[in-house]
Amino acid sequence: MEKNRTKQSRKIPSRLWYIIAISLGIKLGPAHKPWLATIFYVITLTSGIAYGITGCWYTIVSIVSVNTKSTFVDGLFSLLLGIFWCCLGPYANGLAYKLFSNRNMMDKIRLHAKTVFKINSALFILVLVVMFFVCNTIHLWDTFKDEHCEVVDLHPAICKMMFVAGRVYFVFASIWNVMVAVVCMSICRTHVIGIRKFLRQLEDDGAEIEKQIRLQSLNFSYAQKHVPIHLGGANRETDDLSMDDNWVFADEGVTSLKQFPVDSDEGCQDQSIVQEDCTRVDDAGENPSAINLLDITDNADCSFTVNDILLMYWKIQSHLRVSSLTFERWLCSWIMLIVLWSALYMMYWLDNEATALDVAEFLIPLLLLPLVCSGFAEVNNEGKRVVRSICPTEERLPMLNYFTRFEIQITVFNDPLTYAGLAKVIFALALAFASKIIIDLLANL
Repeated sequence: MEKNRTKQSRKIPSRLWYIIAISLGIKLGPAHKPWLATIFYVITLTSGIAYGITGCWYTIVSIVSVNTKSTFVDGLFSLLLGIFWCCLGPYANGLAYKLFSNRNMMDKIRLHAKTVFKINSALFILVLVVMFFVCNTIHLWDTFKDEHCEVVDLHPAICKMMFVAGRVYFVFASIWNVMVAVVCMSICRTHVIGIRKFLRQLEDDGAEIEKQIRLQSLNFSYAQKHVPIHLGGANRETDDLSMDDNWVFADEGVTSLKQFPVDSDEGCQDQSIVQEDCTRVDDAGENPSAINLLDITDNADCSFTVNDILLMYWKIQSHLRVSSLTFERWLCSWIMLIVLWSALYMMYWLDNEATALDVAEFLIPLLLLPLVCSGFAEVNNEGKRVVRSICPTEERLPMLNYFTRFEIQITVFNDPLTYAGLAKVIFALALAFASKIIIDLLANL
């Protein structure tokens, strides 16, 4: 039984928690002053504002200038992307503070997450963010040069400020967003473990119901063997199989009573006595110890009631609802940011040739999208298994109908994320990328 138990991973180490608390400004005592967290927040806010102002200024001037190829649509997408990114950093900082300062959330945060190729997904996200930072810095290095601003008749200091502020803001905004992503994936993994534990309980419940049905069938077969046979009744010789002392009908055919599977369960009355009582029938056909067989079967009822299942189902739904309200804005912002980034690159490639660095900057966010959303998708995938794992009985049919209409889901603005939905988005973006390659090949013919 030990191998079937679900064991939660350990909580965040105290040293790591201390570093996170200091960086986010969580008070560790009455006399604690969050000076370092205030400095980090001011740097994040000021660098984001500086990057947003200089970026908007340069984008508007480049649209008006005749020396660049920037169009109104290109500039509009760049402005939306920049404003969106500048707002996401402070929001992620505030959300991370709420998550790590909430006791209920801290109880759900564990050192576990979904693995990708045997690599922790949280570590994989951190590696992808660092790779994107390096590629994006190399790609934007030309904006630091004086010629970049002189083309659109701007002072070179504006481009230098835009580059430096953008890099500083990227570092701090990425740290806060990675914190939120790690917590999101950890909590989703905790939900998955809880749902799987519930599924195992439902499997045990189904096995208990099956055992009860078999005991009732065994009880009925035993009772038939002791019904008085009247002179005008059926002939015993024509019913040898059903009246035989050693065989009864089981699910998979005729089975010996000595091999009939009657398992004992912890917390229930030991039901091996039923097997012994049914096999010790003497020649006279009397067995005093088996008189109360129906009572033993009734007392062995340890399956869940409808109210038990409804209560456990509601508790899981309540936890998922809280997680949905906590992460849905942040996750929706990430999805919109990646979609805008991909759309901007598609438009950029209409007039420019794609390089290896451009392809890397395009593909890394597409890899981040399923990783960040995989936590929600895994919870919803496990939630769909709950209804199919409940052993159906006549009294449970209304409950099953209710569960079919209201499945266990973690949603983003009442819309569940699934692996199929993520695959469709990635396939659409990959198709657009492949179309660009095909257009370039046809243009070179």
